[in-house]
Amino acid sequence: MKLQQKIALETAASRTGQVVRVLVEQPNIGRTEHDAPDVDCRVVLTEPSEVGQFISARVIGSQVYDLVARPED
Repeated sequence: MKLQQKIALETAASRTGQVVRVLVEQPNIGRTEHDAPDVDCRVVLTEPSEVGQFISARVIGSQVYDLVARPED
């Protein structure tokens, strides 16, 4: 698990600065258009967004497996 956490952290860190398309599942939680529930990482949003909508968000960091992103206007 430690090795997998290291790999996941490096992968997430490599996405910092990218703008991703996110499907909002909860006000501050979503998934990129390429991620599946219960399998892939989540996107933790810095500001709440409307549930059920696709938004653009800029990745600003990570929390091991999950991306942290700021919604873009």
